[in-house]
Amino acid sequence: MAQNDVPLWVDDGSLGWSPRREPAAEPAALRGPWSPPVAATPAETEEASALYWPWRIGIGLMQGLLFYFLFRTRADGIWPGNDAFLFDAIALPLLFVPWSVMAGLGRVATPRLIAFAAIATAILAALGWYHRWRILGVEVGLPGLSMLVLAGAALFIAQSFLEAWKDGRIVHADFFAAGWALAARLLVLLLALGLGLMLVRQLPRLTLEHGDIVAMPFLGLVGALALQVTARFTAALAHGAVATATVLLPLAVAAAIILLCADLAGKQLPLMALLALMGGLVLAIGASWRDGAQRPLWREALETVGALLLPVLAGLAAWTLVTRVAALGWTSQRLFAAAALGLLCAYAIGYSLAAVIALVRGHGLKGLGSINTTLAAAALIGLLALASPLADPLRLASQTQAARLEQGRVAVEHFDFANLPRDGARFGSETLATLSRSLYPDIAHAAQNVRGAPAQPLNPTEIGANIAVRTPGARLPAALLARDWSQVTGAPPCLITASQSCEAFFLDLNGDHRPEILLVTGNETRWWAAVMEQDGAGGWRQAGRLSSGCGATLSDLRAGRLSVLAALPGWDDLQVAGARLSVTPSGTGCSHY
Repeated sequence: MAQNDVPLWVDDGSLGWSPRREPAAEPAALRGPWSPPVAATPAETEEASALYWPWRIGIGLMQGLLFYFLFRTRADGIWPGNDAFLFDAIALPLLFVPWSVMAGLGRVATPRLIAFAAIATAILAALGWYHRWRILGVEVGLPGLSMLVLAGAALFIAQSFLEAWKDGRIVHADFFAAGWALAARLLVLLLALGLGLMLVRQLPRLTLEHGDIVAMPFLGLVGALALQVTARFTAALAHGAVATATVLLPLAVAAAIILLCADLAGKQLPLMALLALMGGLVLAIGASWRDGAQRPLWREALETVGALLLPVLAGLAAWTLVTRVAALGWTSQRLFAAAALGLLCAYAIGYSLAAVIALVRGHGLKGLGSINTTLAAAALIGLLALASPLADPLRLASQTQAARLEQGRVAVEHFDFANLPRDGARFGSETLATLSRSLYPDIAHAAQNVRGAPAQPLNPTEIGANIAVRTPGARLPAALLARDWSQVTGAPPCLITASQSCEAFFLDLNGDHRPEILLVTGNETRWWAAVMEQDGAGGWRQAGRLSSGCGATLSDLRAGRLSVLAALPGWDDLQVAGARLSVTPSGTGCSHY
């Protein structure tokens, strides 16, 4: 290890780490804020960080004042608050970047911290703008919460890398120390903000609804004080967090064994419980392993057992997720769960391989440091992808659900159309609008009902313009064109929607010596036809449906390569290019092909 890569703590063989007591060439407290960081003991780092209290107080107050200004302009309907896109582009970085700067003061060289803050601001502003675009016109619920979680988690990992970056590379011991210290400080920050928010709500003259000149700066000051106080106790907080996670290792291993026994007994395990247990095991194993230094035998044994349990838990979680998706398809929540499972499976593979090698060679786990830093970088990239258009679960879920419906993998009556805008926000609403114009009338009608769009009946001229008659000499009957089809479930789209074309073929399919009309929609190889027949009162109704079979193309229909075949009593079959097609009577509950 290089001289500047001295870890902040050394493993004393107990539950926690003891601070390294090595003299430094120059006390960090005497160095200027623009000086680059050097290898320092925790005491020196904390002393230097604590000197920045005026900056933290000022940044916290400024953060609160800017939030007040932002919310006040929105309440008053003036710029920039009246621009929803700009509001989110400002609010997201304004929430996270000041905390990042206050946490990094004294621990990261100031020029590097400023550059990091500028880059983080630009990325978070872009994500905030994109978030507003994807939920435009849709109530903000889970999509807003997911963006906050993704952005916060990504910034946390990036900040840990920033504090651990020394001599152009990342040392796991420093990354480990920075991550746990930052996590402990953020926990104190969130607790302080929670108490501050409770206090604000107890005072009747303070309100956060429209932005208060006192409440928001007060919360900004509370956050700054929390980060300032923890600046002097960073090592102690991290020590306590690591020790607590280490103590939880035997509990996590026992819980994993109990869950596996429950699964063997036939009890179905919730996916979230499996993911939470896997995450807890990964954190506990990492906290116990630390930098791979010598540690008690009981810890090494529990680390090995936990690492070997991870692949089993990953297999159960994957099976649970696959079963759920096969039954109900993808939703944004399941895609988030799949992303988390993918990362945890990578940890399971790496940790279990290290455990197997340790059992063969007779030594403790080796190489977890490189696994942790590599997968942390992968998690950072994945979080940014999930929060951006690259892999937005809202978009992917809407697309896969629509494909599942149109490919016939779920019946129309079993498909939850109303969940599309709830789960997919803008993408779900656009998918629902697309489905409302589907060539399949049952899909279109169900989607239109959910959208709540009033069905405006087409006049005879509009219906006639939608239909191309393919049978020579035939003409569309006036009664068919004059009927209001807008309230008829499953009516062909050309009868209820303007500019939706279909083709008409006149054939006698029931042997009553009167031609029925096939209204065909679709493409060359995959088409669907409504069988329209006259009722006893001289009107027209939809009597059945036909769907294309193997080799039966629209070109065959148009060229007249068809014939009517005798069938069982009732409707005759239709032969098109050697393929025999049967009429599905209406009212049988059958869905489209």
